[in-house]
Amino acid sequence: IRVANKVATAAVKRDAIAFHVVDDMPSVLPAALGAVSTTVLRQAAAYAALAEGGLEVLPTLIDSVQDRDGHILWRAPEPKCEGCDDSDRLPQLTDQRKRIADADSVFQVVTMMQGVMTRGTGAKVNQGLGHDLAGKTGTTQDFTDNWFCGFAPDIATAVWVGFDNPSSLGDNQDGAKNAGPIWHNFMKVALEGRPELKFVPPPGVTMA
Repeated sequence: IRVANKVATAAVKRDAIAFHVVDDMPSVLPAALGAVSTTVLRQAAAYAALAEGGLEVLPTLIDSVQDRDGHILWRAPEPKCEGCDDSDRLPQLTDQRKRIADADSVFQVVTMMQGVMTRGTGAKVNQGLGHDLAGKTGTTQDFTDNWFCGFAPDIATAVWVGFDNPSSLGDNQDGAKNAGPIWHNFMKVALEGRPELKFVPPPGVTMA
């Protein structure tokens, strides 16, 4: 709340819209705590954009459509690749995604979210996963919604626990207790066999 008051609610609103968490947001301080509605897909995309250093991520539910002979009729937008059809040279990928946040600022946020996983509310969720992870618990008023959202440098996952018709999950039922274990179990399988990537500081940023 203090940070939102310092930078102004207009800045909070601007970034929430840029990360596609919401289409619009009231310019009030409680919005900074999550007092607005969103979806699991939107939340996962926003966290993926953090993992990508502030580049826009637009997820798709359908990656491609093929006919019965396997010919691709439609494919979701993807990076342009020069030389992908030439086995004699390295392919050159052109990242055309929009920058929606400053890379230096995003890295600072990611670093704080790594702290959540090592010494904060996500420490138990992180146990035994063995990867560089960043994340955040979320619990709404009256324990109505439980969230755990987090990411490695190459995969983001969001978990929500609640009722279709909103009602309390019970006293002290928070994101770490309910959504956290689901996130942990999914990520344990999803990360198996993946390289242990690190969150790399942007050029010019050093840890001190």
